[in-house]
Amino acid sequence: MKSISGTVGVGFLALVTFLGVSAAAADLEVLTLGTAPSLTAVLEIVADDQGFFAAEGLQVVIRDFPSGKEALDEVVAGRLDVAASTALPVVAMAFGRTDFRIIGTVGDLADDNMVVARRDRGIRQVTDLKAKKVGTTAAIMPHYVLDLLLRQHGLDSNTVDITFAPQAELAEALGQGQLDGAALLGKYLAQARRDLGTNAITFSDKALFELKTYVMVRDTLVRQRPQAVVKFLRGCLKAEQFVAKHPDQSMAIVARRLRLDPVNVRQAWPNCHFAVEFHQAMLNDLEGKARWHLERGLSTAKRIPNYLDLLYYHALDQVAPQRVTIIR
Repeated sequence: MKSISGTVGVGFLALVTFLGVSAAAADLEVLTLGTAPSLTAVLEIVADDQGFFAAEGLQVVIRDFPSGKEALDEVVAGRLDVAASTALPVVAMAFGRTDFRIIGTVGDLADDNMVVARRDRGIRQVTDLKAKKVGTTAAIMPHYVLDLLLRQHGLDSNTVDITFAPQAELAEALGQGQLDGAALLGKYLAQARRDLGTNAITFSDKALFELKTYVMVRDTLVRQRPQAVVKFLRGCLKAEQFVAKHPDQSMAIVARRLRLDPVNVRQAWPNCHFAVEFHQAMLNDLEGKARWHLERGLSTAKRIPNYLDLLYYHALDQVAPQRVTIIR
């Protein structure tokens, strides 16, 4: 039989432990991060899961969005601190807004955006998409992937019946047979493949579709809380080392947190490179996507923005200057 004093002692110890944990959490600086259900935020997810952000004094609250575009929208609206995205949402935003900053790239991806089509519609190769009804989401990476894939195989986008809709709606419509094909990302790509099974055929080209993943913050964050950005990048650098040493564990963490199909994550992983960088290639990537954006009439702008004005390399320069190769 336990004594009353013993029970009280255990309860008191539990209370002290709880208060200690609560006090420690209260000491952490909070950042909110928006991610898409894809491999665009692998380092951030791992850094949070493994406590690397907490070790730097940060509590990173992660919010899920359908794509990086919605996350970046929330950043410029002032409702989110950090967003992870591929280039096109950045390009689209920069045509009208300059109140955000790019603090680096955290990976190069392939096979995270593909065109999925239905075999029962007679589709066996990309050219079979001619005159077919194909869905995508305007001005995000699946749209870009679809357009370049068609061009590569001698098709103009005008020869395909393209429907624009959110990713979740496209995946569902493809599974129900309302579409012949769709350009999809991340979990929506996995959903379409799962729903169609052996009836699915996928098209991609790694040489065309290696995608850089960017990290953006509000411009007020770099002015008012620059050390928070430094801490964030330190956490990502620790995650980079962990991912390199423990790929299987990292894949499991990302699949669980983002509710992705582990099989699809494992298939895409070898074609991805996860690293915190600030290279000159960023500008080439952004400017190339901006030219495509203008060619496709997705903006009324007459010229490409000066992306140098949006780059904030100072934080990474503090913690890993060898990673900053941008011409200043």
